[in-house]
Amino acid sequence: MKHIRLFIACVAMTLCVSLKAQTFHAILFADTNDKRIGKSTAIDLNNVSNMLVEAQSSLKGKMEFVYYVYPGNYCSPQNLRKVLDNIRCQSDDVVFFYYSGHGGRSMQDTSPYPQMCLGQRDESKMISVEGLDRALARKNPRLRFVITDCCNSEDEDITPKLEISRGSSMVSSKTERNYAKLFLGKYGNVIVTSSKAGETSSGNNVRGGRFTYCLLAVLENAIRQDVTDWQLIMDAVKEGTAEYSSGEMHPFGEVHVSATPPVAAQPEPETAPAPVQEEVATQDVLLPDLLKLVDTSIGASKRLNMVTPLLRKHFANGNVIVEALGKDSRTVVNQETAQEFLERLSTSFFLVNFNILSVERDSNRKITSLRIHEVYKQ
Repeated sequence: MKHIRLFIACVAMTLCVSLKAQTFHAILFADTNDKRIGKSTAIDLNNVSNMLVEAQSSLKGKMEFVYYVYPGNYCSPQNLRKVLDNIRCQSDDVVFFYYSGHGGRSMQDTSPYPQMCLGQRDESKMISVEGLDRALARKNPRLRFVITDCCNSEDEDITPKLEISRGSSMVSSKTERNYAKLFLGKYGNVIVTSSKAGETSSGNNVRGGRFTYCLLAVLENAIRQDVTDWQLIMDAVKEGTAEYSSGEMHPFGEVHVSATPPVAAQPEPETAPAPVQEEVATQDVLLPDLLKLVDTSIGASKRLNMVTPLLRKHFANGNVIVEALGKDSRTVVNQETAQEFLERLSTSFFLVNFNILSVERDSNRKITSLRIHEVYKQ
C-alpha cells in the first residue's frame, strides 16, 4: 500500500508565479522524514496549513493564495533557494514563510536567529533565518512573515495548557473581518523563532512543537477576541511559550507592522523570468473535484450527478472510510464512507474549503483511506 501525505489545500504547485492580483504566498517547509521529530513536524505542518486554509476562505475575493509546500524529501536547502530565485512579488503581496525541523547556530554567529538544517546534516548548506528574511525583503512584498520552529533538542512530552479548537474551521463575518485586518492594509514584517540564542526547542508527537502550538492557539483566540495587533499577538506567543515550556523556551523575534506604507522609496519589482515549472508536492486532482462538489454556483442536481463518477475516479470503493479532523489535526469530528462523504458534499451549502491531511492509495492509485479538515461558512 502506498501512503502519500498531502499537506495543504493546493497540493500541485509550481515555483513560477507571476501574478498581478494581490497574492498571499505561503511557503511551508517541514522535515517530516526525520526519525526523531518527523511526526511532530508533520503535526505542525498540518496545523499551520489548517490555519492558512481558514485564512484563505476568509479572504476569498480579496487575495489569491499560492502555496509552496515542501514536506519530507522536498524539504531541502536547494528547494528553498529555488523558491527564492523564482518567486516574484507585487508591491501589495504578502509572503508567509514557515519552517519546522532541526536548526542550530555556530559559536561565531552574531545573528540572534538560528540556521535551518532543512532536512539535511551538512553544516555548509544550512540557511540563516535572518538571511532568508533579508532575501524576502528584497522581493518587496507589502507584508512578510518569517516563522521558524527549529532546534537540536531531544524530544519532550509535556502537554501544553492552551488548546487549539478540535472542531472544523468555521468562517463567520467576524473571522473574515479579523483576517482582513491582520493581512490587508498592513505593511512591514514579522520575524520570530521558537527559542532565543543558546536555547533548544521541543515538542511531542501529540500536539507538535510547543511554539507552533502556542502560536496557532494564540492566533485562534485573537481572531475570536477581535485582537488584530501583531505586536500583541506575538507578545502573547512569547509569554505563552515560555510558560508552557516551564521556562525552557523563550521565543525571540521582532514585529515591525503598521497601517501606513513606509516612507522610504520602494525598489521596483523584479522582472519575472520565463516560467520555470517544477513540481513541489505530489500532484493530485482530488481537491479540485471536491471543490466542484461544494460549488453552489453549480446546480444541485448537477452536483449530485457528479457523485458516482467521482467515486469511481478517486476511490477504491464506496466503503472507503473518510475522516474529518478538527483544527488540531487529531480530533475526529466525523467519520463516514466515501459514498456518504461525496453525497454530503453535493448537498452542502456551507462547506467552502478543505485541507487534505493524508491519503492512502492502492497499487491502482485508488484511495483506500482519506483524512481531511473542513472549513465551513457560518
